[in-house]
Amino acid sequence: FEADWQATPDALLYASATNGYKSGGYNETGRALGPALSFGPENIWAYEAGAKTDWFDHSLRVNVAFFRYNWSGLQFKSSIGVETTAVSNAGGAVTNGFEANVIYKPARGLTLEAHTTLLDAKYTSFNNFSPQQIFVAYLTAPRLHTTNGLTLYNATGNHLVEAPAVSLSTSAQKDFDLANGADLFVRGEYEYTARVYFDPSNIALASQPAYSIVNGSIGYSPSHSHWIVSLWGKNLADTRYIVGIGTSSIFTAAIGDPRTFGLRIDYTY
Repeated sequence: FEADWQATPDALLYASATNGYKSGGYNETGRALGPALSFGPENIWAYEAGAKTDWFDHSLRVNVAFFRYNWSGLQFKSSIGVETTAVSNAGGAVTNGFEANVIYKPARGLTLEAHTTLLDAKYTSFNNFSPQQIFVAYLTAPRLHTTNGLTLYNATGNHLVEAPAVSLSTSAQKDFDLANGADLFVRGEYEYTARVYFDPSNIALASQPAYSIVNGSIGYSPSHSHWIVSLWGKNLADTRYIVGIGTSSIFTAAIGDPRTFGLRIDYTY
């Protein structure tokens, strides 16, 4: 369900309510762990309201949105043994968020952009989470409990995995029209991500503290040419961070890309 209102030629207001569904299924866990385990369906109601606006003769664009996601039966993949995972259901989860995108062109050839997302994402009911064995020593009662011989953890009220409270990115690009008709651009980017949890237990060991990334690039296009040649550098400060954790009898983590440089050639037609 959606309602749109073109309040002015440069301002669109909207609100929507959307329902989504994902069916349940079975986990093929292997003979060593017995028969396949089933998991239930996932449902979500997503609500959003926002505005898309242009200002100052279209030199400034500001888009904002407020949203709320209500999950029931949220499907989640967790560890049930060494090198073995299975999908189970959290009772429920809620995400409240705000998103803003700003694009500003204060002068010819100069473009400034900023994008931010704020999240408050938590499990409203998740008392049957099966933690990795290596994390059990870091968990305490009464949240840690045993049911039918299984070690379970009550993650109710904890932050959702991979849902940082703050994500921010900004960029600035300057385009130059050279005297010979060629084009040159210089671009810089900054990205910030607040702490990210990779496990519903929210233990520090299975999280990535807040970090920042800086990228840059410079490009050149000859006069009357379809070609663009650019040099780029990513993670220029060589920030070390993780992007996920593994399920094993020992702690493993996937590392983000280090400082990287490259050459890119584009052809437009």
